[in-house]
Amino acid sequence: SLCGMLILAFTNIIQMKSLRITRSDAVFIMIAGVLGIAFYQVLLNLAIDLTNGVICAVITALIPAMCLITDIGIFKRSLNLFSFISILLSFIGVLMIVSLSGLGELHPGGYLMIFAANSVWIYYCYFNSRRPISATSSVFLFYQLVGCTIVLTPYMLINPLKVSVLADADVMWRLAYLVFLHGLLVYVLFIYAVRVLGVVVTNISVNLIPI
Repeated sequence: SLCGMLILAFTNIIQMKSLRITRSDAVFIMIAGVLGIAFYQVLLNLAIDLTNGVICAVITALIPAMCLITDIGIFKRSLNLFSFISILLSFIGVLMIVSLSGLGELHPGGYLMIFAANSVWIYYCYFNSRRPISATSSVFLFYQLVGCTIVLTPYMLINPLKVSVLADADVMWRLAYLVFLHGLLVYVLFIYAVRVLGVVVTNISVNLIPI
């Protein structure tokens, strides 16, 4: 989070783009980042530890359906044939994984964690797609990572990384991947996508990864 925040700040300065927004907007954006990035990743990893990646993939595949229910129930949007077929197709990718790997061990706590992760992710998606705040995706992600850094700093102080670990070239390559691709590029593109395509279609597209 800290590395990503500094990189975004640097790139915006180079491009002469302002990171300035109102204090109230910054607070709401940081809260969304804490929930949708920090809490989501923590809950998802806890769920994987308690169950396995296959179970988590199956339950995560419910996100488009949960988003569609939110659209219909809260935002009063009608169900169309495209959304229904797309959600059906997205489940095929998950079923392919299940058929190859099986579900493995069941754990109630793991289910609780993954459904909690789904819930905070859905909030994060709708916040990014329906926000009235005028700011670019990179500025939004910058403040979201500020919130994540504030929340995760105490954990890092309690559990600091060992210098010997950072000296490992393989570890550094993995960290670089997480920072530049997973931590920055993916989230910037996702925030942009939910604004243009909507929450349901964007999450359906993510579910097509297994296929």
